[in-house]
Amino acid sequence: RHATTPHDTPRHDTTQHPISLIWKVEGLTDLLALMSAIPEDKRDTHLVVSNSNGSTETPQPWMSEFFAGQRVAVVHDADQPGEAGAEKWCQWLAGFAQEVRHVRLPFEVAENHGQDLRDWLNDA
Repeated sequence: RHATTPHDTPRHDTTQHPISLIWKVEGLTDLLALMSAIPEDKRDTHLVVSNSNGSTETPQPWMSEFFAGQRVAVVHDADQPGEAGAEKWCQWLAGFAQEVRHVRLPFEVAENHGQDLRDWLNDA
């Protein structure tokens, strides 16, 4: 079940399945790859979200309600824009999330177009 916020953002119904972890990834392909890799018994409690405007998108104030009090793992691409964007998100989330982790992929950080979560999952 989902409810909506005033911004029509899908909202997880935590009354039946409390959220144990929110994964914040850099793009839609990483979101889809990670969703398919989460074990079936954890899919109701692990949520995957992505930004839609590039790696350095600025989080919007209305998003804070979604992340408030949650454990969040931020995974961006292994490139300089991805690192900068992940740091921006981690700093923003630190103000209201229960826990924030910047998960760095085991790749060398490239200047641009670095490897991503999908690459890591495909190599695993």
